[in-house]
Amino acid sequence: MLNLNQPTLAVDLGSNAIKFLSLRPKKKKLELVAIGTVPMPEGCMSGREIENPEPIAEAIKKLLKNQKIKGKKIITAISGSPVIIKKIQVGYQSEEDLSKNIKFESEQYIPVNINEVNLDYHIISSSKEENTLDLLIVAIKKEIIEQYVNLFTLAGLSPVVIDIDAFSIGNSYEFIYNIQEEKIKEEKEEVIALLNIGSSMTNINILEGGTTAFTRDMEFGGHNYDMAIHDQFELEKNQIEKLKRGSIVEGADIEKITSTIVSVTEELAGEIFRIFEFYQSSSGKNIDKIYISGGLAQMKDIDKFFAESIGIPTFKFNPWAKISYDPNKFDKEYLNYIGPSMGVCVGLALRKIDDKGD
Repeated sequence: MLNLNQPTLAVDLGSNAIKFLSLRPKKKKLELVAIGTVPMPEGCMSGREIENPEPIAEAIKKLLKNQKIKGKKIITAISGSPVIIKKIQVGYQSEEDLSKNIKFESEQYIPVNINEVNLDYHIISSSKEENTLDLLIVAIKKEIIEQYVNLFTLAGLSPVVIDIDAFSIGNSYEFIYNIQEEKIKEEKEEVIALLNIGSSMTNINILEGGTTAFTRDMEFGGHNYDMAIHDQFELEKNQIEKLKRGSIVEGADIEKITSTIVSVTEELAGEIFRIFEFYQSSSGKNIDKIYISGGLAQMKDIDKFFAESIGIPTFKFNPWAKISYDPNKFDKEYLNYIGPSMGVCVGLALRKIDDKGD
């Protein structure tokens, strides 16, 4: 659900970088207020768990101070092993009854003590005649939420919503690509795969007619490229980042490094293809398009490689198709470069504080 009433500060904590973005309404559209990124301090996060919050809090405070951001309320997201997402079916009941019964209905599907998680749900479809409700249930360990709340409290901020990365990407896609309008125009419901490929994690969210039907997180991302290149060529991190973007690094054997990058990309594409095959065999539906976001979406020609390797039209996420900005304040080249990595932030910034999202 779009937030067209007030600017919202969205903060995305990745294993490689901290990103933030703020939007505000302008003539029934949205305008960029602020955007920024800073490296994640090393050794502070393990997966999506926060092990050393103080350096991260200091980095966030410095980033927001440099950008002259004064707001205290923020929206953020989590993914990976702390998050449990299941698609379940229960007997038809009113939303009032469902809200009372959801804990009981979900307990058998949650592999940890139900009292140790925060539970939420989204109704995918319902049929009173067939006595069915299809739900997407989401559970996050309470100790992980406490870690995030503690971190932002140290940074002088107040997290009012903690979302899920994959759902945030879906929220971005719905807004940027006019999914509601397309659903009205098209008789066939398009099946869209949204890939958010970060440093250590890839979030997959498959939408059927704009609604989440399947999600999966897998531990594979930019870090796999970094390790493969570093092990073979012993290059510095900043040199590896330049190579992934297609830039030339003095003294580097471009032909051999390109071969390594292609090899890792083939491995990533193979893992994703297997997940797509599972979805297609269980749902009986084919995926029509792929949209890539996340830090790895900045890699040169990764969209073309996926299109050729997986055989599905693939595009890089472009938030600026529907978000305006002041060219005197923001550099167009920088925004075009960082845009594909801001999918989670855009989705978070579109949230209302009291809404449950997708």
